[in-house]
Amino acid sequence: MEKQTKKTRSILFSSLLMLALLVSLNLVGSFFYFRLDFSKGKLFKLGKASREAVANLKGNMIVKVYASSDLPTSLSGANRYLKDLLGEYQVRGGNRFFFEYVNNANRQEFISKAKSAGLNYIVYQSYDENDQISYKQAIFGLSIEYLGRMSALNIGPGIEHRIEYEISTRIQELKSDDLPLVAVFSDSTYQNMKADRFEESMNRNFRAFEADLFVSPEPAKVLLFIGTLDSLSAVQLYNLDQYIMHGGKVVFLQERVTPDAYALSEIPSNIFDLLAHYGLDIQPHLVMDYTCDYRQGISAAMKSPYPVHPVVKGNDNSIITQNISNIVLYLASPIEYTGKDKSSFTPILQTSYNSALLKGPDFMPEIQMFQNPSPAMFPLPPQTVGALLKGRLTSYFAGRGPGFPENFKAETDEAQIVLFSDSELIVDADKEEYLDRFFIVLNAIDYLLGNESMINIRSRSIESSSFDLREYLSRRNPDSIEIAETELVLKQGIKALIITLPLLGLAILGVNIHIRTVRKRKKIQERYEKA
Repeated sequence: MEKQTKKTRSILFSSLLMLALLVSLNLVGSFFYFRLDFSKGKLFKLGKASREAVANLKGNMIVKVYASSDLPTSLSGANRYLKDLLGEYQVRGGNRFFFEYVNNANRQEFISKAKSAGLNYIVYQSYDENDQISYKQAIFGLSIEYLGRMSALNIGPGIEHRIEYEISTRIQELKSDDLPLVAVFSDSTYQNMKADRFEESMNRNFRAFEADLFVSPEPAKVLLFIGTLDSLSAVQLYNLDQYIMHGGKVVFLQERVTPDAYALSEIPSNIFDLLAHYGLDIQPHLVMDYTCDYRQGISAAMKSPYPVHPVVKGNDNSIITQNISNIVLYLASPIEYTGKDKSSFTPILQTSYNSALLKGPDFMPEIQMFQNPSPAMFPLPPQTVGALLKGRLTSYFAGRGPGFPENFKAETDEAQIVLFSDSELIVDADKEEYLDRFFIVLNAIDYLLGNESMINIRSRSIESSSFDLREYLSRRNPDSIEIAETELVLKQGIKALIITLPLLGLAILGVNIHIRTVRKRKKIQERYEKA
């Protein structure tokens, strides 16, 4: 009896000790918040930029999530992830950040509220019991309200890795006073280019203002130079040079060759003299690549390779281009480094190991390259089309005579320039797989601003899986109908495997058991006969 009592006391003591430990851990957890995230790309842990976005809110920020009751299975994971992510924002935003799911019991009222918040239907594919494809509609997204301003985000399939970036940039836009200042130069030609997605993203990431360079673009720390088709005036060129000499950092988007109504021609601009003085020589040729975009052929059903639109990959060792592998360029030129100053030149965007050059001034390609190309037609090594230059530079105007203002600076040891030889990187792409190619420009600006935390969460949105069937097919440019049909065939094949493999496994197991049983009986019989 005494042993039983001691045993009971021991169990009770252990239980109370365990309970006390759990209560203590809970109390500690209420003061200290941490989360371990072992997912690829750290999807479940807020980046530094996101934490800073909800820090020090001046008023309440309210997020309302609109999720239809009939969301497709492809969005169920995104819905769970969104809820966890908003919980992270709430922890970081303290008592100023709130989120809630809008009641969807009354469908008409729910739809009305969602549309008032700026959300739209998403259309998704669905399969019935007979594997027939149908298209359905649902609403999934959120609205963010802050100090009388509102922003909306529609969420579609496959967007889990992008949700944090989209939410954080919308929060930044609502807190626009905190955004870094960026100057933007573009001549009249590029101001007419359709770049709605780029401009929308610029407004969510920076406070951008137009700079004509007739005055210095200060106080902006970074200037985005969106190309020119003509020479700059002497004043503009001087202000640009001195902006760099005084510590200003520049992202150049500048091509060397431009198309007109009939042919290709070299751009006659003094901007190339300035860049060449810094050691950045944009060659008057066009890069071509065996890995390229496909354009409409003779018939609607035919698509032909277009090697002057190379699809390039970023340098994985550069944070500007990390995870970037699907960037299409329109008429880019090779960049050669010829600098003599103590500066470093780093290629960050290059063509593949099957490259070629379309040389000017004639720009006469081999027709076979556009009809039935082979890797042997592209014998050149990777060509640099994007680069980072850092270090010491001398002024373009140094030693050119007296008469400069008192604040003229002849050199700098802290120059930082990013150059892409394609001004159309900001232009809206006409294919879904290239829609986010301008992210590389945003990354370059953030790099020069020292805002690498934003690059980290933005770059998740362009990292794709090696097993992404849609991306694999899209790179070969099939129609959406072909993608759907291929997915249907794959689904039917997987279904057949799911049914067949277990049966095959059971059959193999049964045969194996039968063979072992026969052998066992045979051994027993042999022993019996010997006995």
